[in-house]
Amino acid sequence: MNHHKNNIVGLLFILLLILAVVGCGGGGAGLSGTSTTGNLGFNVSSISLATTINAHTQGNGDNRVIWDCAISPDGKTFVTAGWDKTVKIWDANTSTLIKTISNFPGRLMSVSFHSDGRTLLCSGGATDADAFAWTVDTTTGAKLQEYPSPKNGYWTSGVLWSRYSPDEQNIAICTYEKLRIFKIQDSTVVREISILGAPSTFEFARFEYSPDNTKVAIAENGSSNTTIIRIVDLATGDTLQTLSGNKYGIVGYAFTKDGKSLFTSSGGYEDQIKLWDLGSGTIARKFNGHAEGPAAFELSIDEKYLLTGSSDKTFKVWDVSTGNIVKDFVDGEQSCKGIAVSYLGKYVLTVNVDGKARIYR
Repeated sequence: MNHHKNNIVGLLFILLLILAVVGCGGGGAGLSGTSTTGNLGFNVSSISLATTINAHTQGNGDNRVIWDCAISPDGKTFVTAGWDKTVKIWDANTSTLIKTISNFPGRLMSVSFHSDGRTLLCSGGATDADAFAWTVDTTTGAKLQEYPSPKNGYWTSGVLWSRYSPDEQNIAICTYEKLRIFKIQDSTVVREISILGAPSTFEFARFEYSPDNTKVAIAENGSSNTTIIRIVDLATGDTLQTLSGNKYGIVGYAFTKDGKSLFTSSGGYEDQIKLWDLGSGTIARKFNGHAEGPAAFELSIDEKYLLTGSSDKTFKVWDVSTGNIVKDFVDGEQSCKGIAVSYLGKYVLTVNVDGKARIYR
């Protein structure tokens, strides 16, 4: 009997651990998973700045910029992606550099971990000449796969954002003109979605998968300097819904776990963060408080808090139920561009144009 009880307890613990890993974040996109914040004893509303790391400060000008970051599923390591054409892997406990991967042809715009904790999706570049979308091995630094060879005009504006699909069967890659979805197994294109009005800046060329992997949210320019959000069916490529009323480009999205609501953040000076009711297509709540538009965006796995970083040099934590700011930090000398959360490691990671990464615990 005791043997069976021990097995049941062990299975319950493993299930809790799996749910927590699913919720571990990688910059820019909303987190999915079961609410485990309380169980793991980590609440993002209680954090404070613990460590500042000079991650990419050796260069000058744009070579200091960090544009994205990601945390390994176990929370033990994190990566920073820089415009100096490097990805750096760090020990989260000691803040020491483990490895630098420097064989990329262009500046890094996007980075995300596979659930195996070893494979990293990296993309970037500014033109067809230096654009790339690779997976790399974080242990050896070797390139594993390319999606596809970025030559002959295929990536005319560089690769601006990339992410694994929720089921990790596909990889989605975004440029100004197209959102292309590739099968991981053989790099074939399974869906191509045209962006009808190209965003005004590469910062706005982003997207977000729905948690059930059936839809994607993308943004495109509308009339009179407005931005339209399209919800697109991944099976057919058809537009299911459009959300209008955005004055500026969209830099972040986060679907709620039930897929019924969508958080968005825009790069403007007003109505920056919105919660949309997708059933009615209306705005359920607005969050205002940044002096300039948010450039980094994350939703906690319990959906109680929003975490945003901005060109106003601040990093804020918001209470979703009230729209109030519960934590407000000066996050460096310039714009905060990436946010990731580890619920196993119990920390929040931000990266900044000033070349520094910051850990909040």
